This record gives sequence, C-alpha cells and structure tokens, in this order.
Amino acid sequence: MEQLDVEKIMEDIRGTIPDAEEKWKSVSFSDIPVDASADFMGGGSGAFDALELEQGVKRASEHNTVPYFYPIEGHAYTIPAKKVVRKLIRACVEPICRYVTVFQNAASRALCQIVNFVRLQQADNKALRSELVILRQQVKELEQRIGELEKTQK
Repeated sequence: MEQLDVEKIMEDIRGTIPDAEEKWKSVSFSDIPVDASADFMGGGSGAFDALELEQGVKRASEHNTVPYFYPIEGHAYTIPAKKVVRKLIRACVEPICRYVTVFQNAASRALCQIVNFVRLQQADNKALRSELVILRQQVKELEQRIGELEKTQK
C-alpha cells in the first residue's frame, strides 16, 4: 500500500486557497436571483395570494397531528419484530409525537388567526381605498372652487 504524503497534500491545498479566496471575493449575493416567496415545493411568484394562503392553512390544519401508532406493514415474520422495536422506543418517541402535535396545533391556530387578520385588513384596505377616491374627488372640487374664488377676487 502506498504512503500518503499528508504534508504535500496540505501544501497543495494551501497553495490553492489564495486563488479560491480571490474568486469568492468577486462573487456578490446581488448577482444571484432569489425569489423570496418561493417555498420548498418550488412555487411562489413573489406576490401575495390570499387563496394560496388559505389553501396552505387548510393543508396545515388537516395534517397537524403526528400519530405514534400506525398500522405496521410487512411480512408475517417482520411484524412481530417491528412491534417489539416500537414498544422499546415508545418511551422516547411517543412524547416527541405529543409535543410535535401540540406545537402543530398551536401553529395551525396561529395560521388561522393570520388568515382572519389578512381578511380583515383586505376589507379595511378596500374601504379605505374607496374613501380615498372620494376624498381625492372632494380635494379636486375644493381646489377648483378656491381657484374660482381667487379669480373673482382679482
């Protein structure tokens, strides 16, 4: 078996480090396009979509429990072994399942509150936009009246 010359390998690595550092200094994060809204499923357009939020919350609330017991599948000779393993690890895994379920239930409730808040804000924004249109119209009318009054006073 050949002897590895560790010192020679380390010298080669140390020799390439300055070159690599120069290359990394030229890389800028602004050069990398990133869609901040993209999720792990690969979606996301960057714009807010209330329907997508509601669907995500619905999916999260449907799958918020982590059961410890589930049907054991396999061959007739593996099922008893799997049951023994399940009983042996129950003391560790079952509390984890309960804690995860509690957390996911709380997260699901929080997401439902976020959806309610978004709906409320959308309704408020709609009302404020219509009020803004009315106020802008009134400002134009008042500016015209002021302009007419200034012309009559001259």
